[in-house]
Amino acid sequence: MSVPLNPPNPIMIVDDEEPILLAIDTTLQMAGFDNIITCQDSRKVMDILSGRTIDAMLLDLNMPHVDGERLLNTVNREFPDIPIIIITGAVKLLRLLQEEEYIAPGHG
Repeated sequence: MSVPLNPPNPIMIVDDEEPILLAIDTTLQMAGFDNIITCQDSRKVMDILSGRTIDAMLLDLNMPHVDGERLLNTVNREFPDIPIIIITGAVKLLRLLQEEEYIAPGHG
């Protein structure tokens, strides 16, 4: 018996750049995942989370309004059971997060 790819609750992708949201969403769908929600405005994330359960979040760190590092801290504090995968092109931010032990050495 095969295990379905889709978690019971959606995977949430948070990125302010629409092409990146679309690319990640498309990649996940091509891999067999179809339980996905996207959010392009970081100011809306906490409202979305207060109204529904998600099983994982992919989070960009470099966003306007509420930056990803602040959002990461807020989500970790208020929803500590949500696994968060950081997606960013900002190497400096990855090094900072590694120093703060958000990511394991050798994975950033």
